[in-house]
Amino acid sequence: MINDDSICYSLDVYSVTSLSTSAEDPWPDNCTHPSFEETSKRSFSRFASMTRWRRRSNRVTDDSQLENSLSSFSILEPAPKEIPPPDDHKKLKRSIIVDPRGTVARRWNIIFFTVSMIALFVDPNFFFLLQARQEMCIELGLTLKIVLTMIRSVVDLFYVIHIFLRFRTAYVAPSSLVIGRGDLVINPWKIALRYLRFGFWIDLTAALPLPQVLIWGILPNLKGSMASNFKICLMLIILVQMLLRSCLAYPLSLWLAKASGIITEKAWVGAAYNLMFYLLASIVSGGCWYILSIERQEECWRSVCKEESSSCMYTYFDCSSIEQPSRVSWIQSSNITNYCNPNNNLYQYGIYIYTITDNISSGGFLNKYFYCLWWGIRNLSSQGQNLAPSIDLSENMFSYLVGFIGLILFAFFVGNMQKYVQSANQRLEEWRIKRTDLEQWMHHRQLPKELRQSVLRYHKYKGVATQGVDEEAILKALPRNLQRQTKQYLCLNLVRQVPLFDKLDDRTLDAI
Repeated sequence: MINDDSICYSLDVYSVTSLSTSAEDPWPDNCTHPSFEETSKRSFSRFASMTRWRRRSNRVTDDSQLENSLSSFSILEPAPKEIPPPDDHKKLKRSIIVDPRGTVARRWNIIFFTVSMIALFVDPNFFFLLQARQEMCIELGLTLKIVLTMIRSVVDLFYVIHIFLRFRTAYVAPSSLVIGRGDLVINPWKIALRYLRFGFWIDLTAALPLPQVLIWGILPNLKGSMASNFKICLMLIILVQMLLRSCLAYPLSLWLAKASGIITEKAWVGAAYNLMFYLLASIVSGGCWYILSIERQEECWRSVCKEESSSCMYTYFDCSSIEQPSRVSWIQSSNITNYCNPNNNLYQYGIYIYTITDNISSGGFLNKYFYCLWWGIRNLSSQGQNLAPSIDLSENMFSYLVGFIGLILFAFFVGNMQKYVQSANQRLEEWRIKRTDLEQWMHHRQLPKELRQSVLRYHKYKGVATQGVDEEAILKALPRNLQRQTKQYLCLNLVRQVPLFDKLDDRTLDAI
């Protein structure tokens, strides 16, 4: 049953929403005729209450949507569907464009820095692919070649992902850095053009799988003297890519040291961090010494072959031709075994003699690796004083380079450690005093154990966030205008993250 009051109210609403101007009386006999003003007030009060309820339930998220819903609302029509919030488009953009100050960028920087350090220690191992056998030939270790190719390919994949993310990472507009943190440029075309102008070619060169292409695609097709130059080409390619990858890893190391906080670091962490780069330089110098020693050994073989050019070819020094009858007859008739023997002193090997006398190149990978690492540490630590080069120009240049790099690394290592220890000890001592005072105060006030742990945890996180600096004291010492500008720079983005404030203009946000 429908009562008369509901019919009156329905006709009341219908008279306003449909704006009927019919001359006939629409009211039943048992209904009173309200005035138009009363009807309007009653109807719009009903609309206002419904609007407030819909706002509480988050069905209308924008004033323009509210006006559209009011203008099109009719009791005779079905309720409008829920309109998605306009922030979905922004969220979609944010999912495509990476914020350089966001969580995704921070996590990727940590992952990419770890991969970069692994890559720097993997690349020198390509030097140990070469093996000089006692049969006067050189070959590549197949097992080591496969393992290094797989590891290097996985590492290169991370560099490709890094390039892709750089194309999708926003940057701060330089013109907006005058005041505040600056505005992010999220236009994909502008980001791509800027990256192509700055940094793309370095990242691309560092990510190219050049060693894999060289040892699998180019070297098997080289013959004669071209194959002899393979060792120097491989060494130069690896050194260039290591230099580029070091340039990519160094800014990330500075960012990581700053983000982790100097207070939470231990003294041994800084020592291990600097020692890691010293070991990297040692293995690189030792690997170069190893590959140059094989080059010197093959140079002795080529000098004998040049004198016996009628029956000798450079292809004989490839172990794939060791079973050829012409090579077997040449080895039996040649003087190469006697002339290139380091014990006879007929050929000057200089600083590379230990590789040949100790037969390092014929050993296993671990034997070669740790022997060359020890050689690098010893000569870098002594600034090349243990080296006794011959009159060969390239050998002397390499000896100069080892001594010069050793001197720079030693000064860099000692200076960094001294500076780090002094700075860390001073800051840590201040932090320990504050922590001790805080613990004594909480013990005196008999605070609960859980509350004490929460306070100490907050004290630790605050020290990491502020780098041990008392920001409140610094702000109080500044004039009011500088205080306002500093707080605006630090807090404006936090205010914008509040849903109610994200659409306000800058003046209103500044007032808040």
